[in-house]
Amino acid sequence: MKWPNSLDQGIKAEEAFRSSCELAGCEIKPSSPKENMKGVDFFLSAEGAVDVKSMKKKKRSEPEAQADEIWLEIMNNKGEEGWIYKEDHWTAFELDDYFLLTLNAYLIILVCQVVDFSEMAKDARDALYKTYTRKNKNDLTTRVKPQDIMNYPHFLISKAKT
Repeated sequence: MKWPNSLDQGIKAEEAFRSSCELAGCEIKPSSPKENMKGVDFFLSAEGAVDVKSMKKKKRSEPEAQADEIWLEIMNNKGEEGWIYKEDHWTAFELDDYFLLTLNAYLIILVCQVVDFSEMAKDARDALYKTYTRKNKNDLTTRVKPQDIMNYPHFLISKAKT
């Protein structure tokens, strides 16, 4: 079976996040279409704005997504600040058995501490702790391990079984 496209993956992860939050007893509210365009998928009553990120492949040509590394967007396709710079936002990363949530401010600190900005990865598979940009794009991304994020304040929400 061909892996679904990025939009389908994102919608599936958002639905799993909503179900998981409800099962955990969290008060969750979906964002408006206008808020969604600004990178907010949900609001958790106690935490605030949340952007859900589905599991990603290390390289687009790979058959399946994986949870052992997480992509972070430092600059977007327009060459502007990436989603890690959204202030007062939480990001919920989909992993195999749970969602890992942290404030974006901690992601910025993490990137500054562990990413080698002096060496650009030539291939997406080599982007762990290095910067990477796609051909003919203005984006700048990197990959880190979930354990790196867990060195900063975070919380976990168990994934609802479907």
